[in-house]
Amino acid sequence: MVDRCRAADVDLVIVDTTGFACGPSARALKIAKIDLLQPDHIIAVQHTDEMEPLLRRLRGIEQCTIHRITRRREVQRKSRSQRQQHREMRFSHYFDHAEQRDCHMDEVNLQNCLIGGGQPAKPSELDYLSKIVDVSIRYAEWSHRSVMLIPEHLLSTMQIQMLSDHLSRPMVYQQSQHFYDGRLVGLCNATGETVGIGSIRSVDWEQHRISLVTPVASEIIRTIKMGDYVWASSQERP
Repeated sequence: MVDRCRAADVDLVIVDTTGFACGPSARALKIAKIDLLQPDHIIAVQHTDEMEPLLRRLRGIEQCTIHRITRRREVQRKSRSQRQQHREMRFSHYFDHAEQRDCHMDEVNLQNCLIGGGQPAKPSELDYLSKIVDVSIRYAEWSHRSVMLIPEHLLSTMQIQMLSDHLSRPMVYQQSQHFYDGRLVGLCNATGETVGIGSIRSVDWEQHRISLVTPVASEIIRTIKMGDYVWASSQERP
């Protein structure tokens, strides 16, 4: 997005990063963002000196000016429940004009999940897998020396080993079918540009179809990126 702004000769680009700033992981993430963005100015808002461990690591960047701003006492940190309520409100507003969109799993790229990179199992193969473990296997994909499973309920370690022995495949992976329920996803077009977000309403494993709630038209969705957040309210929307 920054590259697009620069290509359009925009005068000013402001990137508002997250509040994740303390600790080794946070510092590594911030430094990686700075390396990518190559900013002219960095504005550090801190209560006391909590940003200094990060700022000291940026002293050698000559082309960048660092501005330190002390947070005013009137500014109060939002509680976890307040942040959650605000997030729910924003999501609800975004999805006000959303509709159900159906995407065929064979026609989109699935990212950040177990499935999407292998060869889908045939119905007869699903029956065979189900008989081995005496559990219905809703969906499966074959890959080199491995198999990915979506069982009706998660298999035990013994059942996983049983499948591995029968199939002569050392790697057997599984994922709960409920992993996808209400999960927020990023939606990208054919050029890889993020065009919006959606929430998974349901997955038809037999028809290989994912039903999304999103304002983004289904014909421009080419990639679905699974997120970490599950928005339960999406399951209740008409």
